[in-house]
Amino acid sequence: MQKNDALAPYALKNYMLPEKGEKMKIYVFPHPHITKKSLPVTKFDESLEELVKKMLFTMYHYPGVGLAAPQVGVHLNLIIVDMGFDLEHLEEDDSTPLGHQADKSVVIPGYRLKNFGPIIFINPRILKSSEETRDYEEACMSLPGISEKITRPSEVELEFEDLKGETHRVMISDEWAVCIQHEMDHLEGVTFLDHISSFKKSLHRKKLQKYLKAGG
Repeated sequence: MQKNDALAPYALKNYMLPEKGEKMKIYVFPHPHITKKSLPVTKFDESLEELVKKMLFTMYHYPGVGLAAPQVGVHLNLIIVDMGFDLEHLEEDDSTPLGHQADKSVVIPGYRLKNFGPIIFINPRILKSSEETRDYEEACMSLPGISEKITRPSEVELEFEDLKGETHRVMISDEWAVCIQHEMDHLEGVTFLDHISSFKKSLHRKKLQKYLKAGG
């Protein structure tokens, strides 16, 4: 996965995925949690830090590179992103025990994860977007089994708060910019299905209905 030098100062320092934690339920479109607009974060307290911990545990155990609070049923303007951690698929017959390893990696069912660098974006706001765009094949935890090539600005100027409520401004490009825009869509009750034709959206909606009926 890709590191981003511009964002490195804002990553949680020395983060290590805990061996135990709460894996939150991820809601699937068209659940109302996915289509409802979120509200600004106004309290920067222990409850916010606890929510972030749970979201991180949930995201890495999926495993995914980004998660927005509405996806776990919390309608606050909060997203977490880590496109730089190392992810290794393990063979079915791999006998490595689950949990923390001597090389500072963490083994979860089917995967080995290492070199975490999550960034917490609270009340993110895009101030400027580049005219230049890029196409990127996007997937989403709230749209299981579905991916589409989406066109977005290749660079954005982002303003956001951290867990202490301090405001930052940074230019972000390439895959990180795409991922952040994807996650910010969730805060508006939007998914990448809203960026494609109504015909394709209808087909994907039917797929998701079958997924949910099958107990997904």
